[in-house]
Amino acid sequence: MGADGLKRDLLLAKTAFQENNSELSKKAHDGDVICEPGHNGNMKVSSECMLWGSLEGTFTTLILITVLHTAGVATGQLAGICFPCSAAFALAFGLRDYLRFRSDVHVYTREKRRETWELHNYPAGEINEMIELYESQGVSKPDAKLVIETLAQYKEVFVDLMMMAELHMQSPRGSPTTKALITMSSSCAGGVSLTLLFLLWDAYASVLLPWVSTALQPYCLGLQSTLFASIVFCIVSGKDLAPKNMPMVFVFSVVLFLVALHLTNVSTSTLVTLLTVA
Repeated sequence: MGADGLKRDLLLAKTAFQENNSELSKKAHDGDVICEPGHNGNMKVSSECMLWGSLEGTFTTLILITVLHTAGVATGQLAGICFPCSAAFALAFGLRDYLRFRSDVHVYTREKRRETWELHNYPAGEINEMIELYESQGVSKPDAKLVIETLAQYKEVFVDLMMMAELHMQSPRGSPTTKALITMSSSCAGGVSLTLLFLLWDAYASVLLPWVSTALQPYCLGLQSTLFASIVFCIVSGKDLAPKNMPMVFVFSVVLFLVALHLTNVSTSTLVTLLTVA
């Protein structure tokens, strides 16, 4: 291990785990690729901000467009409402994320200062507490004592260990301002893109209408459900949320948008039938 990171190919290690390939895992850990955990953590958080920001911007604007269109608002007025609202939504989501991430940094910093102070003023108490913690997890007392007393010689490392083991808190990565800006720009892009899509729809509705009818066929609804299930599975299963997932999210949003526009002009019985099929 070097000063700048771990010698490990992180992407190859993930591939080895997904394929249950021990040879790939060995190759990943024996290679010379430098893995910088901090940078990887920043990329993951940024990807999550991008994904959730675009989702929030897309679906809030979708709801707004559907409501205004159903109410019979003219296209020009609708666009004049949706564009500034998309910006307002984006600003609100960005501010929310800034406050959330800033709060995480504040809480972590405060707790780390407290743990550092306790270690400085009563190191024996903190060491015994960590030994008891590892004993409760099945580590024998001699082994726990050896490990903890050795690590306690390295104050910064030991404080980080206490933060993880006792408080289950990991150091926040990345700037709250940067993450908030990513959320805001992604949300705004999602909302504006959907508004532009509506304008295209309004201009070329007669050409696109046959395609909408096709999209409402049972097999197409099944495809839409599959796309949605894939997104949910990707999130729930704990896979990395990367920008490569964005096309799938956008495709599903477009399909849902077209279906929503069409549903505003269908009868109640047809709506019930479609919901049943879906």
